[in-house]
Amino acid sequence: MLELLPYFITYGIVTILLAVPTRDKLLRVICTVSAFVIIFIFSGGRYMVGTDSVTYQQIFERNAEMPWSEIFSPERKEILFAILSKVTYSYGGMFLTQGIFGVLTLLPVYATLKKDYKQIPMHYAMTIFLLLFFTTSFNILRQMLAVSIVFWGFKFIERGHLLRYILTVLIAMGFHSTALIALAILPLWNFRERKVLSNIPLVIFWATAFSVMVFFRGQVISFIEASDDYGSYASPETSGGNRDFILYVIELAYVSAVLYKRRKSEHVLLLYQTMLMVVLIGLTGFFSPYIKRLAFYFSLPGRVLLFPEIEQYFVPTSKKVVHFLGYAWFILIFIVTVYILKQGNLLPYQFKIVWK
Repeated sequence: MLELLPYFITYGIVTILLAVPTRDKLLRVICTVSAFVIIFIFSGGRYMVGTDSVTYQQIFERNAEMPWSEIFSPERKEILFAILSKVTYSYGGMFLTQGIFGVLTLLPVYATLKKDYKQIPMHYAMTIFLLLFFTTSFNILRQMLAVSIVFWGFKFIERGHLLRYILTVLIAMGFHSTALIALAILPLWNFRERKVLSNIPLVIFWATAFSVMVFFRGQVISFIEASDDYGSYASPETSGGNRDFILYVIELAYVSAVLYKRRKSEHVLLLYQTMLMVVLIGLTGFFSPYIKRLAFYFSLPGRVLLFPEIEQYFVPTSKKVVHFLGYAWFILIFIVTVYILKQGNLLPYQFKIVWK
């Protein structure tokens, strides 16, 4: 448990600073800036944390030495990642690069919650994000940044701004090509009403799509293996099973029970659909530990926005209990994944400033 303290202490302080209730604008700015400075130091100072730490360092070094002509080569897909890593690593090494990525991963989520979803308690949403998503970014650094950017663009799909949503996904793809999966919601778009369809067509569409994928599993894996960038995503699951999927099913069952026979707004219905998509994508974890990571693009809005939102369906005397149980659930998930975190070399946390 002591190995978890750096995470709990850091995330606790950051959450308090970002959620502090004050109308004093100056104090608000000071608290917000302080929170991001802490995240910058916490992320930048991590030393050999995560199984991909050495791999990322090699990538950063290669990008830093790469001439700009190659950075802007038409063949390069993730150009924004290459530009950011080249500039930051050239001037500040791993500390500056990791710190900037940490800040940029948190910023879109905070900005979205602060401006577009003010009804969501900041302390609740930040706790969920930091424990279940930000920590994961230590292992899949640039993919989680892409996930955060897609989350920022989620409001566009809600408000009927389809082109803005597509543009956001394209920006996210500049950091990680897998952000393309976020466009999977487009076949459900109703151009006449300018919104996503109800959950019935969604169930039919995704159930059919997944059935086809499973039926042609061999062809799907061969197609993925042919990818120059993510051929390893077709690697078979050899250890750990598919524990995430079990959590997704439990959460979907809980939300389904709460929403059953209750009047649902389009906002809640859309979030419910994302959780359904998470479960369907999570099924891929039974034959690939990498493809299931794509579920993050839909589980972030589902977990961060929907769980606090459904508290409205409970009577006032029950809301506090539900709120507490929600906190307990996500903290419990973080604690019980200690073994997984150790496997991923995310524990113990080590701090060292490596400045170029």
